[in-house]
Amino acid sequence: MKWNKVSEKELPFGDEVIAFNEKWIDEDFNPNGTRVGFLQEEGFTSATWNNEQDCYDTCSEEGDDYYEGVSGIPGMDEYHKQFAKPNMPTH
Repeated sequence: MKWNKVSEKELPFGDEVIAFNEKWIDEDFNPNGTRVGFLQEEGFTSATWNNEQDCYDTCSEEGDDYYEGVSGIPGMDEYHKQFAKPNMPTH
């Protein structure tokens, strides 16, 4: 499969794609760093595995995907921001 860099080719608006970001790699739950998602006005919407609750969570805004179960924290403090993963794919 040939990957297109998002910086060189825009994501199609509203179309489902397989996306990649190196920071999405998780040895246990996402070893290839891919997500299925789509671009909408609010950003890139995709799903990520939540092992603590044994389900998928939807990510749709930059910084709403937190590392190791620190999710859904309104007004997240500076300490937790260091664990936030980017929401936009690189490829």
